[in-house]
Amino acid sequence: MPFFTGAMLFFTKEHGTFYILLFALSQQREDNFFLGGKILMKNIFILVSLIYSLSSEAKEFIVQVENIKDFSEVRGFSPLRTKNIPLLKYSGTLEELQSVTANKKILRIEENISLQLLKTNDSQDPLFNKQWHLENTGLNSRTTVIVPGVKGEDIDAKKAWDVTTGSDAIKIALIDTGVDYNNPDLQDNIWQNQQEKNGLPGIDDDGNGYVDDIFGYDFINQDNDPIDEDGHGSHCAGIIGAVHGNGGIKGVMGQVKIMSLKFSTGGAGTMDAALEAIDYAIEHGADIMSNSWGGAPAESILFDLLKIASEKGIFIVNAAGNSGNNSDRFPIYPASYDIPGNMSVGATMGRGSKATFSNYGKTMVDVFAPGQNIYSTWFNGKYRRKSGTSMAAPIVAGIAGLALSIYPELTPTEVKDFIIKSSESLSALKGMAVGGRVNANNLVNEILKL
Repeated sequence: MPFFTGAMLFFTKEHGTFYILLFALSQQREDNFFLGGKILMKNIFILVSLIYSLSSEAKEFIVQVENIKDFSEVRGFSPLRTKNIPLLKYSGTLEELQSVTANKKILRIEENISLQLLKTNDSQDPLFNKQWHLENTGLNSRTTVIVPGVKGEDIDAKKAWDVTTGSDAIKIALIDTGVDYNNPDLQDNIWQNQQEKNGLPGIDDDGNGYVDDIFGYDFINQDNDPIDEDGHGSHCAGIIGAVHGNGGIKGVMGQVKIMSLKFSTGGAGTMDAALEAIDYAIEHGADIMSNSWGGAPAESILFDLLKIASEKGIFIVNAAGNSGNNSDRFPIYPASYDIPGNMSVGATMGRGSKATFSNYGKTMVDVFAPGQNIYSTWFNGKYRRKSGTSMAAPIVAGIAGLALSIYPELTPTEVKDFIIKSSESLSALKGMAVGGRVNANNLVNEILKL
């Protein structure tokens, strides 16, 4: 039967992403696939009006192109330092951007949105014992003074350490607020760029486009010092890899190299900083990536770059979010991206049940890990208890590191499958995730069978 087909570009202000809306107007009255021509045309008029209203607003855009050289003589564009996807940044109105790119090959345009750290909450009870997520006595994981936790509701870390405490060969890219790399519990497990460390000051010794990036890089302030001024990143770093046996706390891994990639300050980062940080992790051979943040669009350059990271062998761990929502209905990104080896992690309490704040989802959340009142390093040499799926995600990054320390050849998809397979099935988590609560001991023993 005859159809009229067409396409129209529209812009969502909330996510800052351009989409193509495909529509078809049937000439047959019985075809009820659409709500009717008049209603459809009214909606199209509204969308056109939306484009017009937004096009006059000055914004900052990220533009994905085929070849950056095509824009070398076009004013107003600055290249992002990404090697895996050619990206440009443009400041101005949408009308101006469309005008200067009218005859150029554009793959995707996005607004340079803010990405939010998944907020953590201070512990309500400073008398809690420390690090119940590694060994839960029941008393050190109280929900309240009256309600104790349950002994054994942890990740069985001590048993796993009888097999492995990790390896200095494993690199985990922590894309966050930076790391307090001077903390005695962290400094021996911080990744360092040896060419820059042993090179000349003020010189890009390794030719990667960054000068003196010894400890990683600060992509939000565009400088070579990713020191933490917030605490969130240092807390995640200590969960992953605080040094064992030095009188402080213990990380899930006692041996690891944490790559400090700072993309956020003051609770939020920007998309361009996140993209440059991810690209840096790819270029410097990260094995695992830990992301305790969200707020990205469903369709984004971020998806494209994370997919490249996965294809190049990086296992990606994401916090599931702290809204208490069903992620199957209300997905959060990057946690919900359909990328091989991309994992979404919810949070549990000390009794083995879902933390009240944690997102969940039978298909969109993969596993749970402890995430309430987790004791770890903070910035300026301090320590603090924090709660959130931000704490659960680095626990999973750490147990993934334990697995890779035994069998480095595992692909991201295999790591994800093993973590789900080895997780504990808890009645309190039934129907809330693909798997259950992660178990480090079960995981390493599954890997030993290979």
